[in-house]
Amino acid sequence: SDWSSDVCSSDLFPSHDTAVGFCALRCNTTDNNTAVGFAALTSNTTGVYNTAFGVESLRNNTTGNNNTAVGASTLTTNTIGQDNTAVGNSALGRNTTGSYNTALGYAALFWTTTGCRNVAVGHNTLRNNTTGVCNTAIGMCSGLLTAAGGGLSGAKDGVYIGNQVAGWTSDAFGEIVIGESAVGIGNNTTVIGKSATIDAYIYGLVRGVAGFSGPGATFGSGGVNIRETGSLRMWDSDSSNYVAFKSPNTVTSNVTW
Repeated sequence: SDWSSDVCSSDLFPSHDTAVGFCALRCNTTDNNTAVGFAALTSNTTGVYNTAFGVESLRNNTTGNNNTAVGASTLTTNTIGQDNTAVGNSALGRNTTGSYNTALGYAALFWTTTGCRNVAVGHNTLRNNTTGVCNTAIGMCSGLLTAAGGGLSGAKDGVYIGNQVAGWTSDAFGEIVIGESAVGIGNNTTVIGKSATIDAYIYGLVRGVAGFSGPGATFGSGGVNIRETGSLRMWDSDSSNYVAFKSPNTVTSNVTW
């Protein structure tokens, strides 16, 4: 960039703007922006209600509105994206047109370019997201990688809670993954805990949605139908022994106990 002049030749700073730092609000022609730091909001022309604190924060923003960037290189490449909030060094650093994103933490949502409506809280959280939308991730490196070790880049409608939680594939959708180091297992699935989890405790009555039919079970007024071979086990108080109902491989008619 050409930093030979600290303001554009055509610029007469409008009212209600605050600019502190070399080239801050350098090309601005409109009102109600705040820029503090070297090159903060330097390319802004008509964008309004933007707040940039930190070196090169919102540097390339031109017409984007209602953005808040706090920290060095936050929302640096944003141009027309609006209603984004980035707090932490490099948070949403590569966003260009994505809107309605919230990134709190170092490099949170860093590679997001056009993704919208994402929420990332934590160090490197959802860092590899580029075009994914409507994801929520909380925890250090949550939603960073996939089960195979690649980047979670295009996920949609995902929820990732816990440190180092991984998604299923790069473009997984509708998955909920909860627990430290938990790994997603597929689209529209829910995982609570990781492979090392021994027991899971749920207080209260567990109910299925009447009429629901999934890959392994059907819930209805007549009971629960489990469509997998195996056994239903009920353990004693110290978990040393159990009583089980085991399904046969095949039957010629319905059997009720």
